[in-house]
Amino acid sequence: MGVLVIAAAETGAFDPDEVKLLTDLANDLAYAIGTLRARLERQQLQEEVITISEAERRRFGQELHDGLCPQLVAVRFANDMLHKKLSRAGSPLADQAAELTQNLTETVNQARNLSLLLNPVSLEVEGLMAALEKLTADSRQIYRRSVRFVCPQPVLIADNTVATHLYRIAQEAVRNDITHGQATRVTVSLRESRQAVQLTVLSNGLPFPTDLPKSTGMGLKNMRYRAQAIGAQLKISPRPGGGTAVVCTMPVNHP
Repeated sequence: MGVLVIAAAETGAFDPDEVKLLTDLANDLAYAIGTLRARLERQQLQEEVITISEAERRRFGQELHDGLCPQLVAVRFANDMLHKKLSRAGSPLADQAAELTQNLTETVNQARNLSLLLNPVSLEVEGLMAALEKLTADSRQIYRRSVRFVCPQPVLIADNTVATHLYRIAQEAVRNDITHGQATRVTVSLRESRQAVQLTVLSNGLPFPTDLPKSTGMGLKNMRYRAQAIGAQLKISPRPGGGTAVVCTMPVNHP
């Protein structure tokens, strides 16, 4: 709520038309301020939702890594011991035990992959670099495209939340470049100066279209929300030779 005060030294300085004009102006200002406030509150809420959901992802991923995965490994080990005993005894159940061991191995791998998917960035300060290296390696294998990671100097980020947001921005950019931009070459780079950390994703192919499906459009919005949540600036623009440049610049304070 606000108050617009307009005063004059003498009584009757404003005629009825001027009073009406000023009243309309106050109403218009109130509407504009209310709209802007609602937009800012909605944007803040969206950023908080993304941050909270990311924290929950990390928690679930860590629980898988620290809880379920070791338990599955222990069960697989016990079953492997059982398989060896059954084999030595010539039991017909040995083959079933061997098959169960194989199934448990696949389940352990799936649980570990899910843990990494939910919590891709480790808590170490170099975790973002390792996660981006794995992202590009996995993308090469999955999409059969040239996807590489460039990091001339170590970029150490102590805040895991910040590192995870940067990772998700890169992940979404790579996916969009390949699936929608039909890129055959994608380069993810991470650099740091005294002023900022800069994450860049460059691709050939087609620039990001403006009429993307809603699901993909939400992905681009989430990239912006993630950048805003960590105080970074995100710029998405077509490259002169074709393709897209995604640049996320996050100011840093060095002593």
